[in-house]
Amino acid sequence: MLSGIKQKAIVGKNGKIELSATELPEGTVVFYLKFCSEIRYESYRSHRVS
Repeated sequence: MLSGIKQKAIVGKNGKIELSATELPEGTVVFYLKFCSEIRYESYRSHRVS
């Protein structure tokens, strides 16, 4: 059975994203999907692999 938790997070230094899910017991296997509301082009361009 799948269930979902929706959270909003802000990307920190070095691309770090922290999420808190206190309702999930330690060791629970989760799948993480990332949806971006916007991507700054200049930031995206500087991280592209040539």
